[in-house]
Amino acid sequence: MSLATKLNDNLVEVTVVIPTANRANLLYRSVNSVLKQSFRPFEIIVVDNGKNRCYINQKVPESVRIVRETPNIGASKARNVGLYEVKTKYVAFLDDDDVWDKGYLRHLMKEICSNKCDVVVGSLYRKKTSNGDYILYKEFPSNPHDQRKVYYSNPGFGGQNFLINTDFLLDIGGFDETLVGSEDRDLAARIIENNGLISPVAILYDHTGPRNRLERRIKGLLQFISKHKKHMTQKEIFFAYVKLFDHTQKIIRRKYIGI
Repeated sequence: MSLATKLNDNLVEVTVVIPTANRANLLYRSVNSVLKQSFRPFEIIVVDNGKNRCYINQKVPESVRIVRETPNIGASKARNVGLYEVKTKYVAFLDDDDVWDKGYLRHLMKEICSNKCDVVVGSLYRKKTSNGDYILYKEFPSNPHDQRKVYYSNPGFGGQNFLINTDFLLDIGGFDETLVGSEDRDLAARIIENNGLISPVAILYDHTGPRNRLERRIKGLLQFISKHKKHMTQKEIFFAYVKLFDHTQKIIRRKYIGI
């Protein structure tokens, strides 16, 4: 039986986990982008850890399951809560302020099944506000050497654009709930350190919305460097501290200079 037939017959299944907190309108947009996939997931698990709960006055779509959690437990813990509920061989994650192109899951599922890899990463695209065109934002490297850039920057691995073998993710501990930032890069680093095979694939994807505050990013970077330093080369350590210095400078300019 061909891979295409397997995908069409849903013999290969994937669950999508979406953590959310107090952004119901954005969440509904994200959920709808998953429901419109050309390859439908087995289930969508929404982990609601907001004070203002989602789907209170709205009907919950079929194949969507809501898991209510304590407010503000953080993205990593919310993702892990969803991960522990997954019953399929593969799991994908999506942030509540991002959306997928219609063919996203089908492309990534074909890639992970054909190449027998552990993880597949989709390219990140951003939508231009002026004319509605999409432009490439980040594309995860295919060369294993270049993938090690995660030790001092983020070359395109996020909590919204990768598909992974569920058992593999559980084996390496899921998301680190102790980190206040850089948790996506931390996961990518642990995949590399556990000899996971990462395969990038180009697919249109909308990457929007505000990101972590710089103060949290700095603390997250310090935690990241401390955790992974023993796996990093001297060059990677140097560039990691350069990135840390750059973020610190931005905070100083913003707070004390106003730029």
